Amino acid sequence: MNRRAFIQWVLLTTTATQLARCQPRDKTGHPETILPETILIVGAGMAGISAARHLQDAGHQVMVLEGRDRIGGRVWTSRQWETPLDMGAAWIHGVQGNPLTAIADEIDARRQVTDYNNAVLYATDGTLQPERAWGEIERFNVQAAQAIAAARSGPDQSVADAIAASIDLDSLSEAEQRQLAFAVNNQLEQEFAADISRLSAHHLEEGSAFGGDDVLFPQGYDALVNYLATGLDIRLNQTVTQIAYSDTGVTVTTGAERFEADRAIVTLPIGVLKQGDVAFAPALPEEKQAAITALGAGVLNKVYLKFPNVFWERSPDWISYISHAKGEFSTWLNIYHYSNAPILMAFNAGTFGQAIEAWSDAQIIDRAMETIRLISGQDSPDPINAQITRWHSDPFARCSYSYPAVGMTDTTRADLAAPIGDRLFFAGEATHSDYPSTVHGAYLSGQREAERIRQILATT
Repeated sequence: MNRRAFIQWVLLTTTATQLARCQPRDKTGHPETILPETILIVGAGMAGISAARHLQDAGHQVMVLEGRDRIGGRVWTSRQWETPLDMGAAWIHGVQGNPLTAIADEIDARRQVTDYNNAVLYATDGTLQPERAWGEIERFNVQAAQAIAAARSGPDQSVADAIAASIDLDSLSEAEQRQLAFAVNNQLEQEFAADISRLSAHHLEEGSAFGGDDVLFPQGYDALVNYLATGLDIRLNQTVTQIAYSDTGVTVTTGAERFEADRAIVTLPIGVLKQGDVAFAPALPEEKQAAITALGAGVLNKVYLKFPNVFWERSPDWISYISHAKGEFSTWLNIYHYSNAPILMAFNAGTFGQAIEAWSDAQIIDRAMETIRLISGQDSPDPINAQITRWHSDPFARCSYSYPAVGMTDTTRADLAAPIGDRLFFAGEATHSDYPSTVHGAYLSGQREAERIRQILATT
Protein backbone atom coordinates (compact mmCIF):
# COMPACT_ATOMS: atom_id res chain seq x y z
CA MET A 1 0.00 0.00 0.00
CA ASN A 2 1.21 3.50 -0.85
CA ARG A 3 1.63 5.00 2.60
CA ARG A 4 0.62 8.45 1.41
CA ALA A 5 -2.62 6.97 0.16
CA PHE A 6 -3.26 5.19 3.42
CA ILE A 7 -4.69 8.25 5.17
CA GLN A 8 -6.06 10.60 2.52
CA TRP A 9 -4.07 11.42 2.22
CA VAL A 10 20.19 35.28 -12.61
CA LEU A 11 22.47 36.36 -11.39
CA LEU A 12 22.76 40.00 -10.10
CA THR A 13 24.27 42.56 -12.47
CA THR A 14 28.05 43.08 -12.37
CA THR A 15 27.53 46.57 -11.02
CA ALA A 16 25.43 45.36 -8.10
CA THR A 17 27.99 42.69 -7.28
CA GLN A 18 30.81 45.23 -7.28
CA LEU A 19 28.78 47.56 -5.06
CA ALA A 20 28.25 44.73 -2.60
CA ARG A 21 32.00 44.24 -2.25
CA CYS A 22 32.75 47.83 -1.35
CA GLN A 23 30.02 48.67 1.13
CA PRO A 24 30.92 50.14 4.54
CA ARG A 25 30.71 48.02 7.65
CA ASP A 26 27.81 48.31 10.07
CA LYS A 27 28.16 48.86 13.82
CA THR A 28 28.71 45.15 14.41
CA GLY A 29 31.71 45.09 12.10
CA HIS A 30 29.87 43.17 9.38
CA PRO A 31 30.42 44.40 5.83
CA GLU A 32 27.18 46.08 4.83
CA THR A 33 25.65 45.15 1.49
CA ILE A 34 22.99 47.50 0.09
CA LEU A 35 20.83 45.93 -2.59
CA PRO A 36 18.27 48.46 -3.83
CA GLU A 37 15.07 47.01 -5.28
CA THR A 38 16.20 43.53 -4.42
CA ILE A 39 14.31 40.52 -3.07
CA LEU A 40 16.22 38.41 -0.57
CA ILE A 41 15.40 34.76 -0.06
CA VAL A 42 16.51 33.04 3.12
CA GLY A 43 17.30 29.41 2.37
CA ALA A 44 18.32 27.56 -0.79
CA GLY A 45 16.11 24.53 -0.30
CA MET A 46 13.38 23.67 -2.77
CA ALA A 47 11.05 26.46 -1.56
CA GLY A 48 13.75 29.11 -1.82
CA ILE A 49 15.04 27.92 -5.17
CA SER A 50 11.49 27.75 -6.53
CA ALA A 51 10.71 31.30 -5.40
CA ALA A 52 13.98 32.66 -6.76
CA ARG A 53 13.51 30.91 -10.08
CA HIS A 54 9.97 32.24 -10.46
CA LEU A 55 10.93 35.82 -9.58
CA GLN A 56 14.08 35.97 -11.64
CA ASP A 57 12.37 34.53 -14.69
CA ALA A 58 9.81 37.32 -14.29
CA GLY A 59 12.61 39.90 -14.45
CA HIS A 60 13.12 40.67 -10.76
CA GLN A 61 16.48 40.96 -8.95
CA VAL A 62 16.94 38.14 -6.47
CA MET A 63 19.62 36.94 -4.07
CA VAL A 64 19.44 33.69 -2.08
CA LEU A 65 21.25 33.37 1.25
CA GLU A 66 22.11 29.84 2.34
CA GLY A 67 23.89 28.80 5.54
CA ARG A 68 25.19 25.51 4.20
CA ASP A 69 28.02 25.02 1.72
CA ARG A 70 25.55 23.46 -0.71
CA ILE A 71 22.08 24.10 -2.07
CA GLY A 72 19.04 21.86 -1.71
CA GLY A 73 18.34 21.99 2.01
CA ARG A 74 16.60 18.76 2.92
CA VAL A 75 17.02 17.63 -0.69
CA TRP A 76 20.54 16.28 -0.34
CA THR A 77 22.12 13.67 -2.60
CA SER A 78 25.33 12.17 -1.27
CA ARG A 79 27.86 11.17 -3.91
CA GLN A 80 30.36 9.79 -1.45
CA TRP A 81 30.01 6.32 -3.02
CA GLU A 82 29.65 5.29 -6.64
CA THR A 83 25.90 5.01 -6.04
CA PRO A 84 24.15 8.35 -5.44
CA LEU A 85 22.13 8.23 -2.22
CA ASP A 86 19.40 10.63 -1.20
CA MET A 87 19.92 11.47 2.46
CA GLY A 88 16.75 13.53 2.73
CA ALA A 89 13.89 13.70 0.25
CA ALA A 90 13.85 10.70 -2.07
CA TRP A 91 10.46 10.34 -3.74
CA ILE A 92 8.08 12.24 -5.90
CA HIS A 93 4.91 11.33 -4.03
CA GLY A 94 2.21 10.92 -6.66
CA VAL A 95 3.38 11.62 -10.19
CA GLN A 96 0.06 12.54 -11.81
CA GLY A 97 -0.21 16.31 -12.14
CA ASN A 98 2.73 16.81 -9.80
CA PRO A 99 4.82 19.85 -10.85
CA LEU A 100 8.01 17.97 -10.02
CA THR A 101 7.11 15.38 -12.63
CA ALA A 102 7.09 18.09 -15.30
CA ILE A 103 10.53 19.30 -14.16
CA ALA A 104 11.92 15.76 -14.11
CA ASP A 105 10.52 15.21 -17.60
CA GLU A 106 12.12 18.43 -18.80
CA ILE A 107 15.59 17.31 -17.75
CA ASP A 108 14.92 13.64 -18.57
CA ALA A 109 15.75 12.55 -15.03
CA ARG A 110 15.56 8.79 -14.64
CA ARG A 111 12.95 7.56 -12.18
CA GLN A 112 11.90 4.18 -10.82
CA VAL A 113 8.55 3.26 -9.32
CA THR A 114 8.43 2.06 -5.73
CA ASP A 115 6.05 -0.83 -5.14
CA TYR A 116 4.89 -0.73 -1.51
CA ASN A 117 3.35 -4.18 -1.88
CA ASN A 118 6.64 -5.72 -2.97
CA ALA A 119 7.82 -6.44 0.56
CA VAL A 120 8.96 -9.36 2.67
CA LEU A 121 8.07 -9.60 6.34
CA TYR A 122 10.11 -11.11 9.16
CA ALA A 123 8.70 -11.99 12.58
CA THR A 124 10.27 -10.83 15.82
CA ASP A 125 12.31 -14.03 16.04
CA GLY A 126 13.71 -13.38 12.56
CA THR A 127 11.74 -16.01 10.66
CA LEU A 128 10.45 -15.14 7.20
CA GLN A 129 6.68 -14.93 7.23
CA PRO A 130 4.32 -16.24 4.54
CA GLU A 131 2.49 -13.73 2.36
CA ARG A 132 -0.70 -14.21 4.33
CA ALA A 133 0.97 -12.68 7.40
CA TRP A 134 0.52 -9.29 5.79
CA GLY A 135 -3.22 -9.84 6.23
CA GLU A 136 -2.83 -9.52 10.00
CA ILE A 137 -0.88 -6.30 9.56
CA GLU A 138 -3.55 -4.95 7.23
CA ARG A 139 -6.23 -5.84 9.76
CA PHE A 140 -4.56 -3.55 12.28
CA ASN A 141 -4.11 -0.87 9.62
CA VAL A 142 -7.85 -0.90 9.03
CA GLN A 143 -8.63 -0.82 12.75
CA ALA A 144 -6.26 2.13 13.24
CA ALA A 145 -7.86 4.00 10.35
CA GLN A 146 -11.32 3.39 11.79
CA ALA A 147 -10.17 4.60 15.20
CA ILE A 148 -8.79 7.80 13.70
CA ALA A 149 -11.99 8.39 11.75
CA ALA A 150 -14.12 7.90 14.87
CA ALA A 151 -11.98 10.31 16.87
CA ARG A 152 -12.71 13.19 14.52
CA SER A 153 -16.20 13.63 16.00
CA GLY A 154 -14.84 14.78 19.37
CA PRO A 155 -12.10 17.03 20.73
CA ASP A 156 -8.68 16.68 19.17
CA GLN A 157 -6.57 13.90 20.60
CA SER A 158 -3.50 11.96 19.65
CA VAL A 159 -3.66 9.03 17.29
CA ALA A 160 -2.35 6.87 20.13
CA ASP A 161 -5.26 7.87 22.35
CA ALA A 162 -7.72 7.35 19.51
CA ILE A 163 -6.43 3.83 18.94
CA ALA A 164 -6.47 3.03 22.64
CA ALA A 165 -10.09 4.19 22.85
CA SER A 166 -11.13 2.02 19.93
CA ILE A 167 -9.04 -1.14 20.30
CA ASP A 168 -8.95 -3.23 23.47
CA LEU A 169 -5.17 -3.35 23.73
CA ASP A 170 -5.19 -5.52 26.87
CA SER A 171 -7.01 -8.26 24.98
CA LEU A 172 -4.25 -8.55 22.40
CA SER A 173 -1.61 -11.21 22.71
CA GLU A 174 2.04 -10.14 22.90
CA ALA A 175 2.48 -11.07 19.23
CA GLU A 176 -0.62 -9.07 18.25
CA GLN A 177 0.58 -6.05 20.21
CA ARG A 178 3.85 -6.14 18.26
CA GLN A 179 1.93 -6.49 14.99
CA LEU A 180 -0.17 -3.44 15.85
CA ALA A 181 2.95 -1.49 16.82
CA PHE A 182 4.58 -2.46 13.54
CA ALA A 183 1.48 -1.47 11.57
CA VAL A 184 1.19 2.02 13.04
CA ASN A 185 4.92 2.62 12.81
CA ASN A 186 5.13 1.44 9.21
CA GLN A 187 2.04 3.27 7.97
CA LEU A 188 1.90 6.35 10.17
CA GLU A 189 5.01 7.11 12.20
CA GLN A 190 7.42 6.71 9.30
CA GLU A 191 5.04 8.58 7.02
CA PHE A 192 4.69 11.56 9.34
CA ALA A 193 8.11 11.30 11.07
CA ALA A 194 6.55 11.33 14.53
CA ASP A 195 5.23 9.03 17.23
CA ILE A 196 1.49 8.41 17.17
CA SER A 197 1.37 9.93 20.67
CA ARG A 198 2.13 13.29 19.03
CA LEU A 199 0.08 13.03 15.84
CA SER A 200 -3.28 14.78 15.72
CA ALA A 201 -6.18 12.47 14.98
CA HIS A 202 -8.18 15.46 13.73
CA HIS A 203 -5.59 16.72 11.26
CA LEU A 204 -4.00 13.51 10.01
CA GLU A 205 -6.00 13.82 6.80
CA GLU A 206 -5.00 17.42 6.16
CA GLY A 207 -4.22 18.46 2.63
CA SER A 208 -4.41 16.66 -0.67
CA ALA A 209 -2.37 14.14 -2.63
CA PHE A 210 -1.44 13.70 -6.26
CA GLY A 211 -2.43 10.43 -7.86
CA GLY A 212 -0.21 7.84 -9.43
CA ASP A 213 2.94 6.06 -8.34
CA ASP A 214 5.70 7.21 -6.05
CA VAL A 215 9.06 7.34 -7.84
CA LEU A 216 12.68 7.43 -6.74
CA PHE A 217 15.65 9.07 -8.50
CA PRO A 218 18.40 6.45 -8.85
CA GLN A 219 20.79 9.19 -10.02
CA GLY A 220 19.83 11.63 -7.28
CA TYR A 221 16.99 13.98 -6.40
CA ASP A 222 19.43 16.92 -6.48
CA ALA A 223 19.14 16.98 -10.28
CA LEU A 224 15.89 18.92 -9.84
CA VAL A 225 17.23 21.63 -7.52
CA ASN A 226 20.46 21.95 -9.51
CA TYR A 227 18.45 22.52 -12.67
CA LEU A 228 16.12 25.07 -11.07
CA ALA A 229 19.07 26.90 -9.48
CA THR A 230 20.92 27.47 -12.77
CA GLY A 231 21.80 31.15 -13.11
CA LEU A 232 20.57 32.20 -9.68
CA ASP A 233 22.70 34.33 -7.35
CA ILE A 234 23.08 32.03 -4.34
CA ARG A 235 25.42 33.01 -1.52
CA LEU A 236 26.59 29.94 0.40
CA ASN A 237 27.98 29.85 3.94
CA GLN A 238 25.75 32.76 4.94
CA THR A 239 24.26 31.70 8.26
CA VAL A 240 21.36 34.03 8.98
CA THR A 241 21.20 35.24 12.58
CA GLN A 242 18.60 38.02 12.39
CA ILE A 243 15.82 39.17 10.10
CA ALA A 244 14.69 42.74 10.75
CA TYR A 245 11.71 44.16 8.92
CA SER A 246 9.75 47.38 8.71
CA ASP A 247 7.24 49.12 6.48
CA THR A 248 10.06 50.19 4.18
CA GLY A 249 12.27 47.12 3.85
CA VAL A 250 14.08 44.15 5.28
CA THR A 251 17.57 43.71 6.72
CA VAL A 252 19.05 40.22 6.95
CA THR A 253 22.14 39.76 9.07
CA THR A 254 24.40 36.74 8.68
CA GLY A 255 27.56 35.71 10.46
CA ALA A 256 29.55 37.51 7.79
CA GLU A 257 27.49 40.33 6.27
CA ARG A 258 24.36 42.42 6.41
CA PHE A 259 22.01 42.59 3.45
CA GLU A 260 19.26 45.15 2.89
CA ALA A 261 16.42 44.71 0.45
CA ASP A 262 12.90 45.78 -0.23
CA ARG A 263 11.38 42.38 0.57
CA ALA A 264 12.38 38.94 1.73
CA ILE A 265 11.01 35.43 1.61
CA VAL A 266 11.84 33.28 4.63
CA THR A 267 12.00 29.55 3.90
CA LEU A 268 13.46 28.36 7.21
CA PRO A 269 12.34 24.82 8.16
CA ILE A 270 9.77 24.54 10.93
CA GLY A 271 12.43 22.96 13.15
CA VAL A 272 14.68 26.02 12.84
CA LEU A 273 11.75 28.35 13.51
CA LYS A 274 10.83 26.36 16.62
CA GLN A 275 14.45 26.35 17.82
CA GLY A 276 14.60 30.15 17.60
CA ASP A 277 18.06 30.13 16.01
CA VAL A 278 17.10 33.15 13.89
CA ALA A 279 15.91 36.29 15.66
CA PHE A 280 13.16 38.43 14.18
CA ALA A 281 13.00 42.16 14.84
CA PRO A 282 10.35 43.04 15.74
CA ALA A 283 9.16 39.72 17.11
CA LEU A 284 6.82 37.78 14.89
CA PRO A 285 3.07 38.37 15.35
CA GLU A 286 1.36 36.22 17.98
CA GLU A 287 -0.59 34.24 15.36
CA LYS A 288 2.61 33.23 13.61
CA GLN A 289 4.38 32.36 16.84
CA ALA A 290 1.39 30.24 17.82
CA ALA A 291 1.54 28.43 14.48
CA ILE A 292 5.24 27.71 14.94
CA THR A 293 4.54 26.30 18.39
CA ALA A 294 1.56 24.23 17.27
CA LEU A 295 3.14 22.48 14.28
CA GLY A 296 5.27 19.41 14.80
CA ALA A 297 8.86 19.07 13.59
CA GLY A 298 9.32 15.43 12.67
CA VAL A 299 12.43 13.29 12.47
CA LEU A 300 13.00 10.51 9.95
CA ASN A 301 16.62 9.39 9.85
CA LYS A 302 18.34 7.03 7.44
CA VAL A 303 21.11 4.50 7.91
CA TYR A 304 22.74 3.35 4.66
CA LEU A 305 24.89 0.23 4.93
CA LYS A 306 27.14 -0.86 2.08
CA PHE A 307 28.17 -4.52 2.03
CA PRO A 308 30.79 -6.51 0.10
CA ASN A 309 28.03 -8.53 -1.58
CA VAL A 310 24.27 -9.08 -1.62
CA PHE A 311 23.25 -11.76 0.88
CA TRP A 312 19.57 -10.81 1.29
CA GLU A 313 16.57 -11.38 -0.95
CA ARG A 314 17.23 -9.33 -4.08
CA SER A 315 13.77 -8.77 -5.53
CA PRO A 316 11.76 -6.93 -2.83
CA ASP A 317 11.54 -3.14 -2.65
CA TRP A 318 11.10 -3.42 1.11
CA ILE A 319 12.37 -5.64 3.90
CA SER A 320 10.21 -5.38 7.01
CA TYR A 321 10.81 -6.68 10.52
CA ILE A 322 8.39 -6.78 13.45
CA SER A 323 10.83 -5.52 16.05
CA HIS A 324 10.72 -6.11 19.81
CA ALA A 325 10.51 -2.37 20.44
CA LYS A 326 8.26 -0.41 18.11
CA GLY A 327 9.97 1.00 15.04
CA GLU A 328 13.56 0.10 15.83
CA PHE A 329 15.21 -0.81 12.52
CA SER A 330 11.96 -2.36 11.35
CA THR A 331 11.76 -0.90 7.83
CA TRP A 332 14.49 -1.29 5.22
CA LEU A 333 14.63 -0.13 1.62
CA ASN A 334 16.49 -2.53 -0.67
CA ILE A 335 18.76 -0.19 -2.64
CA TYR A 336 19.96 -3.15 -4.69
CA HIS A 337 16.50 -3.32 -6.23
CA TYR A 338 17.06 0.15 -7.73
CA SER A 339 20.80 0.34 -8.39
CA ASN A 340 22.28 -3.18 -8.32
CA ALA A 341 24.53 -1.97 -5.52
CA PRO A 342 24.89 -4.05 -2.30
CA ILE A 343 23.27 -1.39 -0.10
CA LEU A 344 20.45 -1.49 2.43
CA MET A 345 18.85 1.55 4.03
CA ALA A 346 16.96 1.61 7.33
CA PHE A 347 14.42 4.24 8.37
CA ASN A 348 14.02 5.27 12.00
CA ALA A 349 11.29 7.77 12.87
CA GLY A 350 10.09 9.92 15.74
CA THR A 351 11.48 9.53 19.25
CA PHE A 352 13.77 6.60 18.42
CA GLY A 353 14.96 8.24 15.21
CA GLN A 354 15.94 11.32 17.18
CA ALA A 355 17.42 9.41 20.11
CA ILE A 356 19.99 7.56 18.06
CA GLU A 357 21.42 10.86 16.83
CA ALA A 358 23.30 10.93 20.14
CA TRP A 359 24.85 7.54 19.42
CA SER A 360 28.17 7.12 17.66
CA ASP A 361 28.18 5.80 14.11
CA ALA A 362 29.63 2.53 15.41
CA GLN A 363 26.81 2.13 17.92
CA ILE A 364 24.17 2.78 15.27
CA ILE A 365 25.78 0.31 12.88
CA ASP A 366 26.05 -2.35 15.58
CA ARG A 367 22.39 -1.94 16.45
CA ALA A 368 21.38 -2.11 12.79
CA MET A 369 23.43 -5.26 12.30
CA GLU A 370 21.63 -6.97 15.17
CA THR A 371 18.48 -6.84 13.05
CA ILE A 372 20.28 -7.77 9.83
CA ARG A 373 21.86 -10.83 11.41
CA LEU A 374 18.61 -11.87 13.04
CA ILE A 375 16.78 -11.98 9.72
CA SER A 376 19.66 -12.92 7.39
CA GLY A 377 21.84 -15.12 9.55
CA GLN A 378 24.64 -14.62 12.04
CA ASP A 379 27.20 -15.12 9.26
CA SER A 380 26.04 -11.95 7.49
CA PRO A 381 29.16 -9.89 6.67
CA ASP A 382 29.98 -6.60 8.33
CA PRO A 383 29.21 -3.52 6.23
CA ILE A 384 32.23 -2.01 4.52
CA ASN A 385 30.88 1.53 4.84
CA ALA A 386 27.94 3.50 6.18
CA GLN A 387 26.24 6.85 5.77
CA ILE A 388 23.95 8.08 8.55
CA THR A 389 21.70 11.13 8.82
CA ARG A 390 21.05 13.24 11.90
CA TRP A 391 18.41 15.71 10.76
CA HIS A 392 17.36 16.95 14.20
CA SER A 393 20.98 17.82 15.03
CA ASP A 394 21.45 19.67 11.74
CA PRO A 395 21.39 23.39 12.66
CA PHE A 396 19.97 24.26 9.25
CA ALA A 397 17.10 21.76 9.49
CA ARG A 398 16.37 20.71 13.09
CA CYS A 399 13.88 18.23 11.61
CA SER A 400 13.06 16.20 8.54
CA TYR A 401 9.69 17.82 7.84
CA SER A 402 6.58 19.10 9.60
CA TYR A 403 3.75 16.96 10.93
CA PRO A 404 0.19 17.62 12.16
CA ALA A 405 0.56 17.79 15.92
CA VAL A 406 -2.12 17.58 18.59
CA GLY A 407 -3.43 21.09 19.23
CA MET A 408 -2.97 22.57 15.79
CA THR A 409 -5.99 24.10 14.05
CA ASP A 410 -7.41 24.31 10.56
CA THR A 411 -5.62 27.64 10.09
CA THR A 412 -2.22 26.79 11.60
CA ARG A 413 -0.41 26.33 8.30
CA ALA A 414 -2.12 29.38 6.76
CA ASP A 415 -1.09 31.44 9.80
CA LEU A 416 2.50 30.30 9.30
CA ALA A 417 2.31 31.22 5.61
CA ALA A 418 0.74 34.64 6.10
CA PRO A 419 2.99 37.56 5.04
CA ILE A 420 3.84 40.39 7.40
CA GLY A 421 2.73 43.51 5.59
CA ASP A 422 4.10 43.67 2.08
CA ARG A 423 7.73 43.15 3.08
CA LEU A 424 8.22 39.77 4.77
CA PHE A 425 6.94 36.52 3.28
CA PHE A 426 7.07 32.88 4.32
CA ALA A 427 7.42 29.67 2.28
CA GLY A 428 8.39 26.05 2.86
CA GLU A 429 6.62 22.72 3.07
CA ALA A 430 5.27 23.52 6.54
CA THR A 431 3.41 26.54 5.12
CA HIS A 432 1.52 24.64 2.43
CA SER A 433 -1.95 23.63 3.56
CA ASP A 434 -2.61 21.33 0.59
CA TYR A 435 0.73 19.52 0.23
CA PRO A 436 2.63 19.74 3.53
CA SER A 437 5.65 17.59 4.33
CA THR A 438 6.53 17.10 0.65
CA VAL A 439 9.05 18.50 -1.81
CA HIS A 440 6.26 19.47 -4.18
CA GLY A 441 4.62 21.34 -1.31
CA ALA A 442 7.85 23.26 -0.76
CA TYR A 443 8.14 23.97 -4.49
CA LEU A 444 4.56 25.21 -4.74
CA SER A 445 4.90 27.36 -1.62
CA GLY A 446 7.90 29.12 -3.17
CA GLN A 447 5.90 29.83 -6.30
CA ARG A 448 2.99 31.05 -4.19
CA GLU A 449 5.07 33.68 -2.39
CA ALA A 450 6.89 34.70 -5.55
CA GLU A 451 3.57 35.31 -7.23
CA ARG A 452 2.32 37.21 -4.19
CA ILE A 453 5.29 39.57 -4.48
CA ARG A 454 4.83 39.92 -8.22
CA GLN A 455 1.24 41.00 -7.68
CA ILE A 456 2.33 43.58 -5.11
CA LEU A 457 5.01 44.96 -7.40
CA ALA A 458 2.60 45.06 -10.30
CA THR A 459 0.26 47.38 -8.40
CA THR A 460 2.86 49.78 -6.94
